[in-house]
Amino acid sequence: MTEDQAVFTKKARNKAAVFFTTLIATTFLFFIMLSSLFGRAGYTAESAYYVKVAISVSLGIVVAICALISNKDIKITIDRENVTYTRGKDQKIFPISSYRGTYIATFNGVEERNLRFALPNGRLQSIKLPFENAEFSDIVSAITKFGRADEDNEESKEAIRDFFEGEFTIGVPSVKLSQALSKTLKIRSITSVILAGLAVIICPVAFVLLDIYTAIAVALIFGVMGLSFAMLLFLYGRKENKAAIECTPEFVAAGPYCITFGNEKFDASRIRKVTATPPAYENVTKNFDFRSVAVTDIKGNVHKFYFGKSPKNNKNKVFNEYASVVSLIDQWCFANNIDFRMDLA
Repeated sequence: MTEDQAVFTKKARNKAAVFFTTLIATTFLFFIMLSSLFGRAGYTAESAYYVKVAISVSLGIVVAICALISNKDIKITIDRENVTYTRGKDQKIFPISSYRGTYIATFNGVEERNLRFALPNGRLQSIKLPFENAEFSDIVSAITKFGRADEDNEESKEAIRDFFEGEFTIGVPSVKLSQALSKTLKIRSITSVILAGLAVIICPVAFVLLDIYTAIAVALIFGVMGLSFAMLLFLYGRKENKAAIECTPEFVAAGPYCITFGNEKFDASRIRKVTATPPAYENVTKNFDFRSVAVTDIKGNVHKFYFGKSPKNNKNKVFNEYASVVSLIDQWCFANNIDFRMDLA
């Protein structure tokens, strides 16, 4: 990244590897599917073998060629005016002012990261990027940096610091949020104890009422599964919930050169970077759906603060002014030349 431009590239995978890996995998899958279909149709294995092989290989070649065509270099170029997306020979140019944030979709456990831009007709267009989380975060940070390049001067930053004179404070309903989370933990704990108790009771009862072999089967199925489920229910998200209960600040206050989260105060000169959950995300794919802000100091220590859960959760667990907190932190970091970015995982 230079002062005038940032470039991010993703090289296409080896063409031969893409073609033959796809060909072998899809041919095998098509052969299995056709074997099932031909068997139901009454064909003998010998008479249909060569037909199945021919069809499977043909379809495999078609899919492999499609995979090869879609396997292209990707480049993102960012400057003060535009964000340019290049995929192979295709190129799309978006004014940097049209940037509308990010969108992450999950399909079968695989995350797809997208940039969103507003089109002249008012619609949003998503551009899927095959970058890992760290590099994707760098891309978004670069867009933010160049998007506010006109404001990136000491006069603008001094005006923001003047605004923070005497501290600007946003209250957080930490007690309400903590009580809601504590209630959830109690309900899970009670439910876990009940399930574990039922599992323990079922085992001896089965041996009294059933024959030995059936009793053993019942004990293994209901006893082991019941105890396992009870343990999972008890442990699921417990660490994160307890951390949220303990580390939800009562307020966030920003001064010209320092920022405070409840009882912890940070001087700007001691902060390396600040990372926050994007306010626009309706659900968070990690952190058990918690919104959080992480302050990394110059020694590399991470101080994490929680601000309730995402909007899709129970309203008692949601902090509605979270976007204001993130905006406050963003402006403060900008005024003090601190790297601020969204946690885009």
